[in-house]
Amino acid sequence: MRNKHYMFPILVTSLFLFVTPALAQTDSISNTTSVNDTSIATEDTEYEGIVVDEQTELPSEFGLFIRSIRERLALALTFNNNLKAERAIKYAEERMLIAEKMYEKSDGEKLRLRARRMLEIANNMMDESENKEDAALENPNEETERLLRNRAKQLERHRRIMDRLEEKATDETKNEILELREEMALRARRLENAINNEKIPEEIRDHLQDVKDRIEAHALEIREHIEAAKALRERVAQGEEKAEEELKQLEERRREMVKQKVEEAKELIKRRREMMQKELEDKIELEKRRRAAAEEAGETEEAEEVEEVGE
Repeated sequence: MRNKHYMFPILVTSLFLFVTPALAQTDSISNTTSVNDTSIATEDTEYEGIVVDEQTELPSEFGLFIRSIRERLALALTFNNNLKAERAIKYAEERMLIAEKMYEKSDGEKLRLRARRMLEIANNMMDESENKEDAALENPNEETERLLRNRAKQLERHRRIMDRLEEKATDETKNEILELREEMALRARRLENAINNEKIPEEIRDHLQDVKDRIEAHALEIREHIEAAKALRERVAQGEEKAEEELKQLEERRREMVKQKVEEAKELIKRRREMMQKELEDKIELEKRRRAAAEEAGETEEAEEVEEVGE
């Protein structure tokens, strides 16, 4: 029995030692701003100072357990409200991307429930992020302004993820995806705190208002679809053949609309990558010219020195 009492603290200490290095290596939140800090265009959805990890493989249950500990530990050790809010933004999106991978598998109820759990955790992370944002708004600074720009980008990025989830949804998952979409879209209401804060630059507040209006209109669109589909299903249950055809048409229109949005998002990302590649190539070319000019100037100076010695 005595050995059992010693095992628990040893296990906890070992886990802490295991998680902390991983936290230092993978948690990419920078306190510096990016090149695009002044750009808050809708199409620019690249975060500033936040790197969201790509989810290439489906994590195991143990991997998710370690991830949860790492996330909570990182949040507990972050005392700056702005950075803590941004850290939670990162974790929320990574959980959504894991959920997307799980829904793609579509191989059973268990995995579907785990995907739903990932989205619930993402929602909780968003709650934490928004709460810390509210605290930061009491005494905003440049970090808070960056956080708000990232908040607007988060809403756009999450909308795109939910577009992809809805496009891939099965008959079993379609309704729950739509309800989750509506719930997440309604989070735009929390932007009011920043929009009404006169300490925040007007440009940022105007942009947040624009994002809020679009996201809330999107939430209304989803609610109208859910209610229309529900009414048609009730008519189908009552044996109306016409209602069944109307329901098929309604679902088909929705699928086409979501498919179009996904394609548009892909095109925007493609254009942005091409633009970034062009900017990189231009910078490389400029650096080559600068070095060539410097070398030429150096050779000229060296030739002049030789001439002076000869004289």
